[in-house]
Amino acid sequence: MEKASEMTQVHSYLSHNKPYGSLSQASRSDISFADLESNASSSSSSSSTRRNYKTLLTQHLLTVPFILACTVIFASFLQLESSTRGVVCTYLLVVGLFGWALAFLMRRPTYFLLDRVFALPHEFSAIVTLVLAGVVEEVCRLACVRLFVSPASNSGVLLQAYFLGLGWSLSESVYFIVQNLLLIRPYRTAVFLDVRSVESRKQLAEILGSDLSEITPWWGVFWRFSSVMMHIGLSLCVAYKCVLVWPAALVHAVLYVVWGEYLSVFGIPATSYVTLLVSMTIFLIGLALFGEIV
Repeated sequence: MEKASEMTQVHSYLSHNKPYGSLSQASRSDISFADLESNASSSSSSSSTRRNYKTLLTQHLLTVPFILACTVIFASFLQLESSTRGVVCTYLLVVGLFGWALAFLMRRPTYFLLDRVFALPHEFSAIVTLVLAGVVEEVCRLACVRLFVSPASNSGVLLQAYFLGLGWSLSESVYFIVQNLLLIRPYRTAVFLDVRSVESRKQLAEILGSDLSEITPWWGVFWRFSSVMMHIGLSLCVAYKCVLVWPAALVHAVLYVVWGEYLSVFGIPATSYVTLLVSMTIFLIGLALFGEIV
């Protein structure tokens, strides 16, 4: 499931703050030299919990193989099962990749319409956009199921939905990895005093509840594992009965809102563990619907 660092990027243009690239002169002037000096001194601090850019980069790169392994493990098992049952589902990985990308690309236009065209309050626009993001993503998942999953047999639908969910989570994982590398760029010494970098770090800290340099990147592996189970489970549910797209959309929307708006309230550990429990539950429900577990 979506996951702190991932939702940070979503929230960067959904939050009440303006996107980094469109800061007005007035908002830039709100950042004083005292703020710059404070951030500069904190970056050079020898605190054991705060890491510099080089350390952050190294740790994020170390998590990459573990993040990808979450998908590879499930993919290896399913490839064996599909070979045994004579069902070829690998192409659905590609379908899942593009399905998630399509749903993701619709978030920014949605926020633009709510915030600029309909002139809704910024915070309300952010929450509504997150809710709609969950609904749109599940509708896109349903469309992929209806178009590409062949209802030849119950076991065939199961494996096809599995691979669709894997592709969905793989696309999200690739984005997550690239996004993490972009999010730590403001911690480079050369750009640390840049006004936009200061503003971006402030926004991240507001969403995460603490500075990004104080959060271990290994949480990302935890979130990716939850995400794989979440997307597989939701794909199974939607493939089993189309009407299940609505409870799936509700669950997804709630998780988006919690991660995007209330992460700093509940904290990363509590939110992460609750998300894992929800993901495991949906994963097991999906398997149970197809009679794989009793």
